[in-house]
Amino acid sequence: MTPSGTTPPPDATAAPTPRSEDHSLWARVGRLVVDHPVRVLLVSLAIVLTPLLALPSMRLTHDTLADLPGDAPSVSGFDALAGHFPPGETAPLTLVIDDDEPVTDPASLRAMADLSRNLKRLDGVGTVRSVAMPTDGEVPDVEEAEEVGARIADFQERLEEAAAGAGQLADGAGRIEDGLATIEARLPELAAGLDDAEAGVGELRAGVDRLRTGVDQLAGGLRELRAGLVEARDGAARLRTDVAEPAEEAIREAWDALSEFTVGRTDPEYERAARATGEAYGRITGEDPRTGQQVREGYEGLAAALRELEVGLGEAVTGAGELADGAGRLDEGLAQLDAALAQLEAGLAEAGPGVDELRDGVARLRDGAGRLEAGAGELRRGLASGAARLEDSGFEQLVPGLGEDSGPFVVTPGLLEALPEVREQLGFFLADDDTRTRVFVGMSISPFSPAALDVVDRVTEVAELSLNGSPLEDATVAPTGISSFFHDVDAAADRDFRLIIVAVIIGVFLVLVVLLRAIVAPLYMVVTVLLSFGAALGIATVVFQMIGGRAGLAWWIPPFLYVLLVALGADYNIYLMSRVREEAERRTTRAAVAEATRLTGGVITSAGLILAGSFAALMSADLASLRQMGFATTVGILLDTFVVRTFLVPSIAVLLGRFNWWPSARSLRA
Repeated sequence: MTPSGTTPPPDATAAPTPRSEDHSLWARVGRLVVDHPVRVLLVSLAIVLTPLLALPSMRLTHDTLADLPGDAPSVSGFDALAGHFPPGETAPLTLVIDDDEPVTDPASLRAMADLSRNLKRLDGVGTVRSVAMPTDGEVPDVEEAEEVGARIADFQERLEEAAAGAGQLADGAGRIEDGLATIEARLPELAAGLDDAEAGVGELRAGVDRLRTGVDQLAGGLRELRAGLVEARDGAARLRTDVAEPAEEAIREAWDALSEFTVGRTDPEYERAARATGEAYGRITGEDPRTGQQVREGYEGLAAALRELEVGLGEAVTGAGELADGAGRLDEGLAQLDAALAQLEAGLAEAGPGVDELRDGVARLRDGAGRLEAGAGELRRGLASGAARLEDSGFEQLVPGLGEDSGPFVVTPGLLEALPEVREQLGFFLADDDTRTRVFVGMSISPFSPAALDVVDRVTEVAELSLNGSPLEDATVAPTGISSFFHDVDAAADRDFRLIIVAVIIGVFLVLVVLLRAIVAPLYMVVTVLLSFGAALGIATVVFQMIGGRAGLAWWIPPFLYVLLVALGADYNIYLMSRVREEAERRTTRAAVAEATRLTGGVITSAGLILAGSFAALMSADLASLRQMGFATTVGILLDTFVVRTFLVPSIAVLLGRFNWWPSARSLRA
C-alpha cells in the first residue's frame, strides 16, 4: 500500500495473460483455431491439396519464341516459315558422327544411307539430310547399278532443291538468332528489377531501423515520465498527510478557541481576527465556519484536493507503464519485420547470379544459332555451285538412260568414284579428312517443345543401332543443336533440382530443430511449406497451361520458386512457432497458439502482403516466363501467409498439444 492508499501499478515485466475480451481480428482467428482445430485443419488441407491434382498435367517448356510477345519480328518470321515448312526445319537437330576411318568408304557410306533411312521413319522427324542423302531422298539398293544410274539423273535438280532448303535453313537460323537477341536484351531488365527490389528492401530496413530507434527513445521517455509521476504522486501524498491534514486540524482548533474566547470580543481587533481566521478556515477546509456553507462550489478543502490529485497521478503512472509496455511490444514486432526483410534481401541477392547464368546460356545459344546460319549459308552456296558444275559437265553422257523421272537423288559409292566434283560439293557434311560427318534432322514438331526433347533420345538411339555391325560401329555419335541443348539443360536442371530439394529440406529442418529444440514441430512445418510450393505450381499450371493455353511453364520456374517459397514459408513459420514456444513457457500449448496468433498475425501478414505485392509487379512484364514467375510466387506467398501460417500450422499445433515439443522436456507438460 502506497502512502496515498492506492494500489501500485502492475509490473511491466509480468507475463501477459490471454485477453478473452480482445475482439481484434487476430484474436478472433486464434480463438477459432483453438476452438475448432479439426475443422480448420480439414478446410486448410482442402485448399492446399486441391491444386496438387493439376501437377501430373504440368509440363515444362524451353520454347523461347513462345516466351516473346506475339508481335515480335522473330516470332512472326518463325510463324511464316512454319506455314510452308516443317517446324523443325528452321532449327534442325545435328548428329555428329566421329570415327577413325573415312565415312566415304563404300561400306561406311552404305551405313550412313541406312542411318538416314531409319531416321526418316521416326515419329517426329520430318526431313533428314546427310552425306548419303543430302536432299532428303529415299535410299536405293546401292548394289544395283542400274538404279544408281537412274537416281543420279536428276542430281542437278536435287542439288538446287537442297540449296534452296539450305537458304531457308539459314533464314530460319537468322530469325532464331534475332529472337534470342531480344531475350538477351530483356534479361538485363530482370536483373535491374531484382537490383531495384533489393535496394528498396534495404531502404525499408533502414526505415524500420530508424523507427525502432524512435520507439526505443519513446519507451525511455515513458519510463522517465512514469518515474516522475511516481515522485509527484508520492509528493502529493506527503503534502496531504504532512501539511494539509495537520493544517486543517490546526485551523479548526484555532477557530474553536477563537469562538470560545468571549472575553476578547470587546476588543476592537477581535472582529478582524475572527474574519481573517474564518477566511483561512474556508481556504483550508472548503467551508465558511460562520455559515457552514462551502466557500466555492466543488471545493471540499485542501486535503480532499490533494487526495484527488494523488489518485489522478496514480492513474497516470499506470497509463505510462502500459504505454511503455506497448512500446516494447511494438519494438519486438519491428525486430521480426526487420528479420523478414533481411531474409528477403538475401534471397534477392542470391537470385541475381541465376539471371546472369541464364543470360550466359542465351548468349551461347545465340552464338550457336549464328554459326548455324553461317554454316547453312555455306551449304547453300556449295550445293548451288555443285548444281551449276553438274549442268556444265555433261554428266548424262556417263550413264545411259538418265532422265528427269529417275527419282530422288542419293549419293552412292559409285557416284563419288565417277564424279570427284560431287565429293567436293558435299564438303559441308564432311570434315577435311572425311572421318567426321554431320547429319541434319529436321523435326516435324516444334524444336522447342517437350516432345522434341524425347526425339533427341530416340534419334541418338537409332543412330547407334543403325551403325552397329558396320565400320562405323565404334564411332562417337553426338547430337547438337537447339533441341539437344535444351535436352541437356533439362537433364541438368532435373538433377540439380533434386539435389536442391534434398539440401534445402535438410537445412531448413535442422535449423528448425535447433531453434525449437524439438523434432515433431519441424517435421510438419517442413511438410506444410512443401504443400504451399506444390499448390502454387498447381495453380500456375491451371491458369497458364490449362486455361491460358500455354505449352507449359518455363523450365526454370520450379527451382527458383522452390527456393523462394521454402525460405519465406519457413521464416513465417519460425516467427509463429518461436512465439508459441515462448508463450508455452507459462501456459498450455492451446492457449500459447491463440496468443501467438494474436501477437504475430499483423506483423507476418503485413510482411507477406509487402512481399507478394513486390513479386506481383513481375506480372506486368512482356516476357511470359516472368509473368508466370510473378504469378506463382505471389500465389505461393499469399497461400503461405493466409492459409498455411494462419490456419494449417496452428491447427496442427493445437491438435498435437505438448507432443509438438517432443523430445524436449516441454513435451512432458500440458
